[in-house]
Amino acid sequence: MHVNLDYLSDQVDHDPDMMKMMLDTFLETGPEYIRRVNHDFQAKDYVALRASAHAFLSSLRILGAKDTADTIVEVENCCVDEDRRHELNKLVPEAMSLAVQALAEAETARKKIV
Repeated sequence: MHVNLDYLSDQVDHDPDMMKMMLDTFLETGPEYIRRVNHDFQAKDYVALRASAHAFLSSLRILGAKDTADTIVEVENCCVDEDRRHELNKLVPEAMSLAVQALAEAETARKKIV
């Protein structure tokens, strides 16, 4: 599971309206973050890639998407370490796959919150 609703609920003091808002925000912004990360990776713009990856982190963390967030942190780390940049070829697709799964889970979860 990539989205931890118990964690999200704890973060928003068990307020279902806040949970809905956080999920809605993630569903609205997540696809753009994914697009930006992919674009910056394809362009080999490591400064922009690091910034795009970092911008995505807060959304992932508030939803308790720990595996995805941890992978994004590794993307950030590889962007600043030239000796590790080759790892991006594996990490970016992995992170984006996890992010897409998190989006799908967030969409399902959002429908269940009344």
